[in-house]
Amino acid sequence: MRYKKIIRGILPVCLVIVTACGKKLLDIKPVSLSTDAVFADAIAAGAFMNNIYNLVPSGYSGTWAGMGTSYLDVLMLAQATDEAVSSSAASRANQLAMGNFNAESTNLNYMWATMYMGIRQTNIFLENVAKLPEGESKSVLTGEAYFLRALFYQELLRLYGGGPEQLGVPLILHVQQVGGDVFTDRSPYMTCVDSIVADLDKAALLLPDRSAVISGRPSKGAAMAYKTRLLLYAASPFNNPARERKRWENAANAAKKVMQLTDGYTLHNDYQRIFLDKTNKELIFYREYSINGKPVSMLDLFTQPTGYGGRGDCAPTADLVNAYEMQNGRPITDPVSGYNPAKPYEGRDPRFYASILYNGAPWAGRAVETFDGGKDKLLTTSTQTGYYLKKFLDPVYFSSGNTRTLPYSFQPYILFRYTEILLDYAEAQWQLGNIGESLQYVNKVRERSGMPPIAESDYTWERYVNERRVEMAFEDQRFFDLRRWNIAATILSGPVHGTRIVRQPDGSFRYQQTEVGQRVFRAPQMYRMPVPLDEVKKIQTVIPRFQQSPGW
Repeated sequence: MRYKKIIRGILPVCLVIVTACGKKLLDIKPVSLSTDAVFADAIAAGAFMNNIYNLVPSGYSGTWAGMGTSYLDVLMLAQATDEAVSSSAASRANQLAMGNFNAESTNLNYMWATMYMGIRQTNIFLENVAKLPEGESKSVLTGEAYFLRALFYQELLRLYGGGPEQLGVPLILHVQQVGGDVFTDRSPYMTCVDSIVADLDKAALLLPDRSAVISGRPSKGAAMAYKTRLLLYAASPFNNPARERKRWENAANAAKKVMQLTDGYTLHNDYQRIFLDKTNKELIFYREYSINGKPVSMLDLFTQPTGYGGRGDCAPTADLVNAYEMQNGRPITDPVSGYNPAKPYEGRDPRFYASILYNGAPWAGRAVETFDGGKDKLLTTSTQTGYYLKKFLDPVYFSSGNTRTLPYSFQPYILFRYTEILLDYAEAQWQLGNIGESLQYVNKVRERSGMPPIAESDYTWERYVNERRVEMAFEDQRFFDLRRWNIAATILSGPVHGTRIVRQPDGSFRYQQTEVGQRVFRAPQMYRMPVPLDEVKKIQTVIPRFQQSPGW
């Protein structure tokens, strides 16, 4: 990153100040203040923290050009796997999916600079927070700073680190100054893990319990949950070449502690509403959206079916659709499942109906038409797969009588929900050989969705992987799961599929699976993203041994 430019921009600090009680987190006005003025009181320091929250990643990355940011791919990571296909040939998702990127692809390498920008801001906060008057606000804001620094480093580590070389990322835990240690070498992978754990442990001691958290802010449980994810990734095959059992034990213990919180989390009783209701107790950490605060989400406009006025991006694949079991708990490939290829959408897992808009699905006042020539299969931007996304979407967004004047969406982007903790625990227990304990928690997830339990005799690693696939679909999980399991080169090499649907003269439909795109995965390099080339060159002028991600 361009350190000197960042350093020169510290004074004055550009802030956003909440000007009245009751306003949302992002309904704020910019003010320029010196660092000393920022940390003179908790309100200004809180405004400084608001700026940092704007750097938290979001899968709902599309923003309206009129709000100051050009449109970016919505749910990009899902479309870079076998979960979905982008309707835009020039999208960044297609670049990722086809391997058409390198260390000079600036439109894909923004995460490195963005996360280090967030880290620098948290370092500034932590080095100045002692100036604040003592009180609850000081304690909570300090906890938030440790949490956010850990989050930014965790994103960097899962994008750029790990692998058999055990490469980490540069650890910068203080404010760098011009003329000082501006450039830093990569730390070992587990050194980074230990540093992030230390920040999350500090955050957990300072942050409030779930019930006392301000909307969109982290709780004690959020810090503990991110620790669980971090330790699970560290235990996974790609990052744990020595197969250290202790790493799986650490991940299981961290997940168990989240489940044991007295003011903790529960599974929401309606799978579809999880992603629309900010008040439900399944949410652990999420990002909010606001018109005045920017950026805003364009989720509904860019993903709803074209026949309703949407852009139709992020079309689920037939490969994902086929992964949903029948309601009786049998895979559709099982001869006794009852699956009927002539009526492929009957009797499926309830999560299928909550996540996928298929031909004939009821939506916003009519049935979806993805057959050839149907209302939702007419435009060049219409679905290529025969499916549209339903998960996350507002069912009244394009309904009749909608008086919304601007096409903004306000669903929270969920970065962590409680179900992941249950699945993380189940995975760790499986790897430890505790199959019955693992199955118990997988079945808890299935029970919430109305699916029958898996019998222990039928429980395999592949059943666990499939359960995680359908439960967490489109939630930026599979992109990383396939990599940390060290199977991305197998799964993401070859075609992805859709369903061509033709209406017959008698009104019935004929369904044919077709290839709609390719996935290219070059190993070993695509297991990690490349560090931006200009950053590598700058660092290597001072630290010649600095390593680019292997293969790039």
